[in-house]
Amino acid sequence: MRSSTPPGPVDVPAVEQAGRLTPKRPRGKAAHSKKVPARPGNRLAHNQIPPRTESAVPASPTSGPKPAPEIKVLGFRARRKPPVPGEITDAQNGEGKEPEWILTAATDRSSELVGSNPRSDSAQLSAPEANGPARSQPRRHQPSQDRRTSILIVTNNAEDWPAKIEGVEVVDDEAYLTDPKYCELRGAKVFNLCRSYRYQSAGYYVSLLAEARGHKPLPSVATVRDFKTQSVVRMVSDEFDELIQRGLAPIKSPTFRLSIYFGQNLAAKYKRLALALFNQFQSPLLRAEFSRDAKGRWQLRKVDSISGNEVPKSHWGFVAQAAIEHFVSRRGATRKKFQPRYDLAILHRPDDPTPPSNPKALQKFIRAAESMGLAAELITKDDFGRIAQFDGLFIRDTTFISNYTYRFARKAEVEGLVVVDDPSSILRCTNKVYLAELLARHHVLIPQTVVAHAGNASRLGERLGFPLVLKKPDSAFSHGVVKVGNADELAASLETFLRQSDLVVAQEFLPTTFDWRIGVLDRQPIFACKYYMAAGHWQIINHAAEQPRRFGRSETMPIDWAPRKAVQAAVKAANLIGDGLYGVDIKESEGKFYVMEVNDNPNLEAGVEDQVLKDELYRRIMGFFLRRIERQKSRHF
Repeated sequence: MRSSTPPGPVDVPAVEQAGRLTPKRPRGKAAHSKKVPARPGNRLAHNQIPPRTESAVPASPTSGPKPAPEIKVLGFRARRKPPVPGEITDAQNGEGKEPEWILTAATDRSSELVGSNPRSDSAQLSAPEANGPARSQPRRHQPSQDRRTSILIVTNNAEDWPAKIEGVEVVDDEAYLTDPKYCELRGAKVFNLCRSYRYQSAGYYVSLLAEARGHKPLPSVATVRDFKTQSVVRMVSDEFDELIQRGLAPIKSPTFRLSIYFGQNLAAKYKRLALALFNQFQSPLLRAEFSRDAKGRWQLRKVDSISGNEVPKSHWGFVAQAAIEHFVSRRGATRKKFQPRYDLAILHRPDDPTPPSNPKALQKFIRAAESMGLAAELITKDDFGRIAQFDGLFIRDTTFISNYTYRFARKAEVEGLVVVDDPSSILRCTNKVYLAELLARHHVLIPQTVVAHAGNASRLGERLGFPLVLKKPDSAFSHGVVKVGNADELAASLETFLRQSDLVVAQEFLPTTFDWRIGVLDRQPIFACKYYMAAGHWQIINHAAEQPRRFGRSETMPIDWAPRKAVQAAVKAANLIGDGLYGVDIKESEGKFYVMEVNDNPNLEAGVEDQVLKDELYRRIMGFFLRRIERQKSRHF
């Protein structure tokens, strides 16, 4: 160990005059250093020098001294010269000699952050390092400090904000626009409460420059523009019509004004309507105006963001409380334990009878995300307007091109989020006609398939034989898939299907006791399962049966145990769709492996798909999000 004696004063002017960067050694008795082998764990007496041995080995990097401390002196940076590994210094040998210091020009900003009284080297060494090499410890992911999410409230005058909120910094617009430290923040959330958002005002530039810096402003410039667009207001009015009529039914007057502060209104009875509008028009302070039409029905006429000046003084206590509840609820329990690098939204439907991931799996995703430095939050379809606040979107809801899941994916992609399932994958995987054409063109083995329409319907039985399978183009979870055993059943089913779509997929029937499900993530296989047919049924799900006979059993195994040809076929098929997360269904018949379909939203349930990898399955998927988000961010910074 090196001496803990504090360094003496450094004569910088003398050094400058001499044109040297290294000060002279203090005069006194010179003692030669003696090199000895470093023996981890061997503690020496203060003045004891072990004899040289031929079997000596160099000191382990993990057990050696830490980098020398630094101080800044008159424009120079001074650091203690590190000893040669295995060398006992004069001070350690009891000679009382001062350690040697090296001066370099302090031209970088980092030197300004160095303390003026460095601790002794012995104090810097941890106990394991002082007594020998440290035992290797399992490494945990530690979020980088400069990637932590900051929350800012920007006002025209920071002193006007009435409450202090833990983890939230209140700054004025001038500081945010001009102070370099706010330019250097990464991923900050900016709540813009300036007096005005008019074009080229300070409030306008707060939101505009926040986007340029990679921050997430509320409101965004696009949201401010939406306030001026009547078509957007009409669209929202139509979408929320039922909620508006139910919420405002008791009101007798012809007009009504609703103030919304961080998604809340002073009257609890308007809570759902206030939250819905806040999620659609992301602005901290909103005002919505309603009026009755000629038929007496309520219509949303105008939505606008309001400044702090427009909030009555009697409301400010409620505004502050609403802000506190907003920030606390958004951070959640996990955010109190760590500062996240990025935010991930997990879209789910709490009342879904057959969700892609059960509640236990969703919690495992959240914990895995936290271990990666991601703050994962469960969201629902009511959170559509909040998408821009996140860095990634993971859809754990059954996807359809015609429902809100596709709108979420599109919105997230436009906002620059990493999305699984991405909208292109949803488009391709949810249409069986597209899949059949794509797989056949790339010579992926599939059952004999005919794209049926009114012109060839009468010849399907002749070409495919009976029984055969009919599939609606957008069928999912065994809905919209029927097996027909004769020409009469075929004609009846086709008549029903062709009323909904001009094209229908018809395939030969391949009877098997189970289907292979191969999970593919980022073009690599990640899990392999056998999904057995439901009891007495030809599909893995029998929607007509009662629980627990509704589903067949499952069996998960390591990828290496699954047939190599099945895995290869699955990866090839999934890679034709994209590089996200997919579940490929394969039937094994007479030694051949037929790709049945590629699912963009595969099941990931605790106790089923994770039987082999356990928690590692969730960590791999969250690691995929982290890599993609960092790649996305690196393009902007």
